[in-house]
Amino acid sequence: MFKQVNNKYKDFVSSGHLMSLSDFVSLPEAARERIRGLAGDLVKEIKLVDKKLTQFKLRAELPITRADKNEIEFFEGNVLPDIFKLDVLTSDDPEFSLEIEKIFEGMDFSSNDGTNKSPDLYKLNLLRIIDELLLHEPEQEAGDEIVSLYADDLNFESLESVRVLISSKYFDPQGWMDRGKKASLLFSSQDAMKYPMRIRGRVSEAYNAYVSGYNFACIATCRSLLEYVLVDRAKSNTKWRFEPYEKKKNGERELKSLYDLCESISNISPNLDQKLNFIRLNGNRVLHASSNSKKEEFPPQSKTAEQCLRYAFEVIEELYC
Repeated sequence: MFKQVNNKYKDFVSSGHLMSLSDFVSLPEAARERIRGLAGDLVKEIKLVDKKLTQFKLRAELPITRADKNEIEFFEGNVLPDIFKLDVLTSDDPEFSLEIEKIFEGMDFSSNDGTNKSPDLYKLNLLRIIDELLLHEPEQEAGDEIVSLYADDLNFESLESVRVLISSKYFDPQGWMDRGKKASLLFSSQDAMKYPMRIRGRVSEAYNAYVSGYNFACIATCRSLLEYVLVDRAKSNTKWRFEPYEKKKNGERELKSLYDLCESISNISPNLDQKLNFIRLNGNRVLHASSNSKKEEFPPQSKTAEQCLRYAFEVIEELYC
């Protein structure tokens, strides 16, 4: 699925068809019509693949896939960002599209924290549906073919409660969708259920926290996930094996600090050092008080949580491959 649409995109670009609107408008009509058809087919396929990927990210019990990581990363990093450029090439009136592009050129629609200023259309549409239902008494809907099927079951007090819920700041469908699209997946060569239960649970919790917008919870869970992963690998009969415990003066064994666990893995694979310590340090900032609290990123931004999640998944990918 990803390889097919990626190859079509590459062919489209290598043929010189991906161009600015001004260049497109200058072409003969026959050439524009041919490119318009190719772009239209490609846009449909890209949107279909994007829809399936988003559905998986938002519906999967575990964000773990055995799909080709390189193909998905190319699709998300190269193909999707060009969807607007491709879409405008399908316009029946490219001159008008060119004028619109000039009007909006340079305009900034993002807020100070980088989020979009546009209203949450998911929330608005749900509220409109609830309001429409609340305007009518069940007996008045006897002649309405759609509502009458459910009229006897409508509980208007419940609808009022649903409206309050949807109106609350915690109900954030646009944010869930936006973060779900950006969320990293855990690419694995093995079946998801082969990971230890304690690791699977934390993978799910960290992922859900990020998509839900709970950055503190995501970062803290990534730190916890990292610790469990390192201890699990330390006990394995693989190249990652090392002693995760140290002896106390009274002879009892105690788990080494996360710093020491990270050091042990970094000694085996130095390329993981930056990722391990990014998770560890940001997790510490969230969980522990510090004398340098003025320098703390508060509240932690979504991009920090996103990076912690990405690094945690990449560490798992390497340690379990």
